[in-house]
Amino acid sequence: MILGAAKHLTRRKGLASWFRHWAQLELGALSLYTYECRLIPGLLQTPAYARTLFADQLPPLDDEQIEAQLAARLERQELLRNRPNTAFSFILEEHLSLRDLGGEKVTRELIDHILDLSELRNVDIQIMPLVRHHHAGLGGPVQLLETPDHQWFGYLEGQAHGRLVTSPKLIAPAHNGLGITHLHTQQSRTGNGPGRQGGEPGLLPALTILTRGPAARISTVPVCPEGRSTA
Repeated sequence: MILGAAKHLTRRKGLASWFRHWAQLELGALSLYTYECRLIPGLLQTPAYARTLFADQLPPLDDEQIEAQLAARLERQELLRNRPNTAFSFILEEHLSLRDLGGEKVTRELIDHILDLSELRNVDIQIMPLVRHHHAGLGGPVQLLETPDHQWFGYLEGQAHGRLVTSPKLIAPAHNGLGITHLHTQQSRTGNGPGRQGGEPGLLPALTILTRGPAARISTVPVCPEGRSTA
């Protein structure tokens, strides 16, 4: 079944040619780790958010191209629910929601969608706050995955190109960087380690909170060690 889907992906309209090999690897991955600082990762996007990205692309896409890319993205998103034994981990920068891409309605729907996905047992989503004294992810976005035979692959993407990384010498530092970045998001919640603000001994760094509904947004709320809001 996976092999059949992989063959389908190699000729699937809407997938960039440089991304197709990575998309094949995703189909059988044991785990997938993503750090993103530019936009919400494709696996977490809503149709409205994705459509905004495609509509803003340069050179401009025609309607058929936009629909093909949207269909391919929505099909790929089925991985999150169709592979419950695959662990998906995402670290997202807080500013990705503050940009309000597509407008307020699109952003509210996007945050609700991310919250729903975070309730899946195989999906972990961490938010990196805007204010951080230390950040191990400044080298840019990165994706890592582990195959059933415990091989690791990486994927790096820039403007109009992507790169599949197979060398352990390159994957090891990316793996370490993701681990430290994940730790920094945890320290923002607990106030332990280098994220603590030395000038405010009783105050933890800003805690990133996702909220639903009409006021849906990602906001930062200072909290005391006991967990009470100081706002």
